[in-house]
Amino acid sequence: MRFAVVAATTVLLLGSAAPVLAGGAQRLDGYVYVEGGINTFDQGFNDGSHKLAHGPAYEVGGSTEMAITPSLGVQGDLSFRDRRAPYDDDPDGGVGDQQVNATMHAFYRDPGAFLIGAVGQYAVASQLNLSHLDTPFTTIRTYAGGEAQGYLGDFVLYAQAAYEHRVRQDAGDDGATSGWIGDVEARYYLQPNMEIGAHVGRETMAYDSQPDSTVTVTSGGLALEFQPENMPFSAFAKYDVFNQATAGLSNDQWYQRVLVGLKFNFDDTTLEDRAHSGASLKPFESYNNPNLF
Repeated sequence: MRFAVVAATTVLLLGSAAPVLAGGAQRLDGYVYVEGGINTFDQGFNDGSHKLAHGPAYEVGGSTEMAITPSLGVQGDLSFRDRRAPYDDDPDGGVGDQQVNATMHAFYRDPGAFLIGAVGQYAVASQLNLSHLDTPFTTIRTYAGGEAQGYLGDFVLYAQAAYEHRVRQDAGDDGATSGWIGDVEARYYLQPNMEIGAHVGRETMAYDSQPDSTVTVTSGGLALEFQPENMPFSAFAKYDVFNQATAGLSNDQWYQRVLVGLKFNFDDTTLEDRAHSGASLKPFESYNNPNLF
């Protein structure tokens, strides 16, 4: 996993230098980031009992965006995430995973009006064996869908939706799930270099072998980002909450996280300018319960 972090960051940094090395033939911009904080799991079980777990989380990654023509562009995202949380009543056990995520966007954009595009995503999540299981598992997730942004003065509205398929490698066909995921986000620029945002999302999955066994995840979050004037760095903070419910069962799962981070931007524009003409798109965010999928 450490290699994945180095490789992802290296690719992004080399990509950002490509236009300079090639004489500036294409406009390419983007950023790299690091974030960390605390995550909390509230694990529900079928007998109605619960287990609480708290622990650290961090993520590193970045995005690059390239304009192929004044209106057509592509963006790529790479990230590595580590989250772990020992149980409050059993420090020797707990939940957690490590995830590598790769996303590609292709889009048409009018910087003064809207963006519309397609998105594909591939993620590999490996369970951390905090509870000393005999067979820790790995889950592969793929997404294919669309996205759109609307630019309304100092507001940016952003919607994504995709078909999602997951395979738990240790379970074969019995561990395959399919469904849909969607997210709606609003961003507002209090000033060109200060952004606040909020989002809500929903994800519905069912086991391919048991279509009536439906799992629904409802999510929401808040975010704040600030970039000092004439500086390539910005600082951000965000809060997210996920609730997972399984049809016919009382084993709801709650997951919350509070993260702060720093972002290094490859260009010298403002946050608001970047929202209209830079790497403004994002990957899908799945709960990915480490003990279920």
